[in-house]
Amino acid sequence: MVHEKTQEIGIAERKAAITIVGAKLRGVLRAVHLRIRDATEADVPMSAFIDLHAGDAPGLMLFDIATRRRYWFDTGNNASLLGDQDAVEVFARSALVGEVAPTLRSDPIPEGDNGEVDSVTVVVGATFERVVLDSRADVLLCVYREGDRAWSALKGEYGRLARKLRAMDPHGRLVIARLEQDNNEAAALAVLASTPALLLFPAGERQPVTYPSGAPRDVRSLVIWVQMNAATGFAKDRRERQRGGNMPGQITHREKFDEL
Repeated sequence: MVHEKTQEIGIAERKAAITIVGAKLRGVLRAVHLRIRDATEADVPMSAFIDLHAGDAPGLMLFDIATRRRYWFDTGNNASLLGDQDAVEVFARSALVGEVAPTLRSDPIPEGDNGEVDSVTVVVGATFERVVLDSRADVLLCVYREGDRAWSALKGEYGRLARKLRAMDPHGRLVIARLEQDNNEAAALAVLASTPALLLFPAGERQPVTYPSGAPRDVRSLVIWVQMNAATGFAKDRRERQRGGNMPGQITHREKFDEL
């Protein structure tokens, strides 16, 4: 439950409702109420972890700690429902069994050319479905956290990889993209514990191929991996030009990396 300091009317009823529901569902969820003090400050550290703002109050949300997904109670502008024990319980039980859609974070949608930077398409939460899952091309996606040291080390190499793959793919059968995880969520993309992570979504597939942990992240190794796993003609054309007719897909990732 989220409320503002100045919103005294109805707070007692709202606290009572979530306390009773929390007691009924003890062991499954924990009932907590947070007060947003002013337009810029909220209870810390929980509100910062959940990403709450003054505009979210008054409101009721179920927060899944494991996935960091947020499920807001849609009252239809009827704030009195926040103090209705039966309505709160129906919402909580529905959210727990997956009948409530999560509210997903997203940066603003980039303007023009998909916000392309250094040959890399910028994906945000609101465009993930369209750019990645609905694409007729293969999509190479780097999921990262801004300010992370590992991403700072990989960023330049990823840009060089994008330019190399773009030169190899004049017909646009491969999209090279990146998504900042902390500010962007997608229902079909799990929150990744370890970033940056390299995911390849073959055209027509909703499940990605993940770049092997510990494998080298230089341009040559990454190009070979993309060729081995891409579904479009981009990979086929390259495979057919392999010396001696050997197909990279006929050997394991580790065997190929060992040759480099």
